[in-house]
Amino acid sequence: MKKFSYLPLIALILAWESPAMASDLPSKSEKSLPVVAEMGGVMISDVEWEAMKKRLDPNTRSTLEKEEQARTKFIQDALIKKFLLSQARSVGFDKKPQVQEEFDRLAEQSLLAQYVAAQSEPAANYPSEAELASFYEHNKDSLRQPGQVHVAQIFLAVPPDADETIKKAVRERSYQIFKEVMANPKKFGDIAKVKSDHKESAAKGGDMGWLAGNQLLPEMVTVLAALQPYEIGFPVQSSGGWHILRLFEVKKGDFLPLAAVKESLVNALRRQESQKREQEFLKQLIEKNPPTITAK
Repeated sequence: MKKFSYLPLIALILAWESPAMASDLPSKSEKSLPVVAEMGGVMISDVEWEAMKKRLDPNTRSTLEKEEQARTKFIQDALIKKFLLSQARSVGFDKKPQVQEEFDRLAEQSLLAQYVAAQSEPAANYPSEAELASFYEHNKDSLRQPGQVHVAQIFLAVPPDADETIKKAVRERSYQIFKEVMANPKKFGDIAKVKSDHKESAAKGGDMGWLAGNQLLPEMVTVLAALQPYEIGFPVQSSGGWHILRLFEVKKGDFLPLAAVKESLVNALRRQESQKREQEFLKQLIEKNPPTITAK
């Protein structure tokens, strides 16, 4: 059995959208269902868990299906929230006038949102296979697997316990080396062999080979994104020191096949169409029923 960790309870309440349920305590029929989590007599059944997943966006659902830690935390959060609701109702907290007022306000908001959403919902068969294929082709270039860059660096390390004097000295040294390589870019490799603190790449003239985006520090990604092939970037600082980067080549990732992104594209197109239909619905509503404002 997995052990639950403590979570800030107020944050949980504020962050959660409660699933629709008549009671937090299990009914006789629910008690007979397989249980995925239980806390103080409050449980989440397998059926309820499946319903929760259906309400999630595809990316979140996919993450929970693949990653046990994320799935456990999600269920734990939901269970604690459900337990808190049970306790609040057991002491009649939901009957307090101010709570009832908030219930009414939220019910009106929910009613309004769902009514407008129903009026704006695209047809069940939207998008068609032809519309989906067209959208995929027009946006294909943005639907790629992560690309790679061929890069070299001169790295100047800053010791973790360095004082401000040492940090300043390393920064100034990086500027000096940058001026040196810019004066003669062809010497980048020779300078890297002698002056770079990253011994593995220094032995190869600073060449780090082909790297994917997730293999690079965020600071390095920012610099490389602004470079053209064979350009050298201004020194950039990371948590470990200073980097002088040279971009050799960029290799775009392969296109993701339509089958791999179909669900995400369908959802994106339906959201886009829904927003368009909502604007049209509200426009027609106002045209048919022009508002008259008399307040001063």
